[in-house]
Amino acid sequence: MTSQYCYRTYVVYTALFVTGALCFYLFKHKKNTVLHKAEQIYNVLDQYRITYDIDARSVDPTHDTTPKPITGTHECVQQIARFVAQEKPINMLVVSFPFKSRNHEKKTVGDLPDMAERKSLEYMQEILEKIKTVYQPGAQLTVFCDGIAFAQFLDISQPMVLAYEKTLKQLGADLPNITFYTSTDFMHDHKLTQLDDINTVIDACDPGNAALQASIKPVVGIARKRFALEFDYHDGEKILAHQTLDEIVFGILQRENRLRTYLSKAFPAEQFLRLTVHFSGDVSKKFGVKLSPDSDITPYHGVLVEDKEPNAWSIQFKKDVDPTKYTLVTKTINGVNCPFFKRNF
Repeated sequence: MTSQYCYRTYVVYTALFVTGALCFYLFKHKKNTVLHKAEQIYNVLDQYRITYDIDARSVDPTHDTTPKPITGTHECVQQIARFVAQEKPINMLVVSFPFKSRNHEKKTVGDLPDMAERKSLEYMQEILEKIKTVYQPGAQLTVFCDGIAFAQFLDISQPMVLAYEKTLKQLGADLPNITFYTSTDFMHDHKLTQLDDINTVIDACDPGNAALQASIKPVVGIARKRFALEFDYHDGEKILAHQTLDEIVFGILQRENRLRTYLSKAFPAEQFLRLTVHFSGDVSKKFGVKLSPDSDITPYHGVLVEDKEPNAWSIQFKKDVDPTKYTLVTKTINGVNCPFFKRNF
């Protein structure tokens, strides 16, 4: 009886040990598989990462384009892994596409989205499709259009912002993995009745004026060049006659900081991988992603320029396009007229 009891005990403990070891192996295997898949997704994104300060480069062609060091890679992979572990699409959020620059003399050709926006959206869709090649659930991108938040500082009318957003959604309607969160969506979610209420919601977020005033320095160097170019046209000079550049920039940065606080609550990091269209030195907070192959200029600040070679295109300031080599043409996409500059043959 004793030997039989011991044998049974041995069998039970052996079974428990084997089961535990197997569970541990499967857990480790799944964990390693999830991490490996997350690293593959990160590697896809890294092919499109902005590696230098494109804002500086946009106003200074001699600015250094040597890739700058980054931090937060491990944390970014871990964030991606949370989606992979649940076998869910990677939800991404980018704050961009506010409105078209009003500087039609030097930067853009119109007030509505054109071929520059279209090609940039196609470029983003390409990134999402490449992710799907390594991760079957794929990825979804939400574009948070922040035009209403900044329109007042650049003398952009609210109807013009709404027209830009409406046209942008129409232009990207056939891109299956991209959705747009516009002013209309914001108002619906917060049950607002007026567009001004959007900024009331944002401005209720931290930080306060005193904290911002202490942290924000006068606009100098590259930043001053960027904002100076934005107002370097006839009506822009009128705007600067009533406000200084520093006053305008402080208002923009104030709203930008509060919008960042709002977004962290409305689109938490646990649910969204944050992207930015600028260089980011810490990819665990935001991952800087290109909107075009060269990505020095965002589509709403420039025009699309198409060269002779297949799929050779770039976004440039209108002032930098040689009219003797390029002609302004138009193509209709999804019912939207999309002007762009095409190389003369």
